[in-house]
Amino acid sequence: MTGGSLDGTAYSVNSLQLRGNPETPLDPVTFYIDQLRSADRREGIPELNRPPVIEDMPDTSATSGTAIYLQATYYDPDPDDDLTFRIVPDTNVFDFRYYSSAPGRVRILPDDTYEGVAEMMAIVTDNGVGELSDTAYFDLTVTPETRVADIPKPSVSIRTIRTLSIR
Repeated sequence: MTGGSLDGTAYSVNSLQLRGNPETPLDPVTFYIDQLRSADRREGIPELNRPPVIEDMPDTSATSGTAIYLQATYYDPDPDDDLTFRIVPDTNVFDFRYYSSAPGRVRILPDDTYEGVAEMMAIVTDNGVGELSDTAYFDLTVTPETRVADIPKPSVSIRTIRTLSIR
């Protein structure tokens, strides 16, 4: 490290120490490591990793309990980077299904009882060094399903007219 900045010469983790509660030192300690990555040690300057780009996604609407399908468009200027796409809503009333056969394709299913506007954050992340990402936001407006019972019935009156003929 030089002047408080990483200078890129060498880095290592010598140990990892977990300390539990000093009053109950025999209690188990649980810890999780998520998305652990390793990098090959190579001589020279590492390859430049540029961030992926996701195009803006338009606001859209859905009906409660009815799935909609969206297609996100994104790319990475580094063609060998694997990309991960996901949508993070501001509420937990949605079920998401992503399609590996069609990258960027997602099915969104709102709960039967939800109605309102949810802000969605669409994120594309490259799995290269540094895990760079790009984000697009859009609103999803969910309206309740209109059932036949909810549609007002028109008032109709029928008059019968008889014609009498006299001979």
